[in-house]
Amino acid sequence: FLKDTNTIVDEHKENQDNIIKTDVLPSFKALYNDVYKVLKEKRKTVENLRIELDSLRYTNENNDDTLEDQFITETTSTLGDMQNFVDSVDIIRLLRTYNETQLNYYKKCVEEYEKSLNVLKEIEAEYEDDDEEE
Repeated sequence: FLKDTNTIVDEHKENQDNIIKTDVLPSFKALYNDVYKVLKEKRKTVENLRIELDSLRYTNENNDDTLEDQFITETTSTLGDMQNFVDSVDIIRLLRTYNETQLNYYKKCVEEYEKSLNVLKEIEAEYEDDDEEE
């Protein structure tokens, strides 16, 4: 019965790992590759524009209104995209799926070990009854 318990737990662990590997991780990778990397590049563009603007101001050169307009436009766009990413239900859904998968595995572990424990208690009670009869 202990062997059976561990076999069942191992099977559920494998199932949990497969769900995470096939459902959760690819979605996280897609978010990283399709959204986060783009945001990172947009942020870098804003930083570079900021440096250019600061450089112009530092050297007392004439302000380039086009550069300033571009900076404002890029900053606004980037902040909006970052806010959408942070507020995305996709991230919450992925984290929920991950947590549910783990929770289901651990619930199954508890269930199987409780069964095993009950069998052990029954066996122990039988031995105690035998000892009392002698």
